[in-house]
Amino acid sequence: MVQQYTAKNGHCPADIAALGLPKDWLRNRLGFSDYQCKDGEPRFFYAATYIVFETEYYDFKNNAWWHMDS
Repeated sequence: MVQQYTAKNGHCPADIAALGLPKDWLRNRLGFSDYQCKDGEPRFFYAATYIVFETEYYDFKNNAWWHMDS
């Protein structure tokens, strides 16, 4: 959804609501999570469920997930 929005509009969506989803949609499904468009780049993360205090990030440029240690 984010890539399609960006291709169509020339910039990433400002927030999840710009994609037509309720603002609390991510948190209701993933718990601690967030989407942002910062410095023209989309950013998405959620808290890892298998290791406390660690996070999964999505790299939109490379279409890949990255694990971030605490």
